Amino acid sequence: MSDFLLRSRETLPGSLEIRRARLYRGDGFGDVSALAIEIEFDEKKTKMSLGGRLIDSQRYITSASAKVTSTWHEYSTENLQLLFLSGATNQASAIVTGELLPADIKAGDTISLRHQNVFSVVLHSLVAGVDYLIDPLWGLFALSKPLPSSRLLPTMPISVTRQSHY
Repeated sequence: MSDFLLRSRETLPGSLEIRRARLYRGDGFGDVSALAIEIEFDEKKTKMSLGGRLIDSQRYITSASAKVTSTWHEYSTENLQLLFLSGATNQASAIVTGELLPADIKAGDTISLRHQNVFSVVLHSLVAGVDYLIDPLWGLFALSKPLPSSRLLPTMPISVTRQSHY
């Protein structure tokens, strides 16, 4: 059971702010240490005379908005599902061969592959770690040595294995 504080802000009329004070068992909501929800609205009031006194008779809310601010400490699948109100998908790993590469690649260039979070990248007839370096998280590889003119990278076979975390 959570323990929330609801209080009115003095600076903006018609504004409420909800702050988490303390949770029952000390658990965080989705591993969140700070959670603030600000609800704001504009209102119009009509007035009428009653016994010679002017009083508010009706209240109309003309606009409403809310802002949620949170601090997340772990970007796990479950936390991201909560944050984006979504669900996870399972996508099996696959081997992609023959990915097209730019024609004008030279030493020092960083090439982005079609997929991120790859398990391995193999440029056939080149040595990994010597001729090219791999950044598997972002799906990037960089050529570290100049290539002989006889090697044409766009026609060179390339194998990419995607990695699935789900």
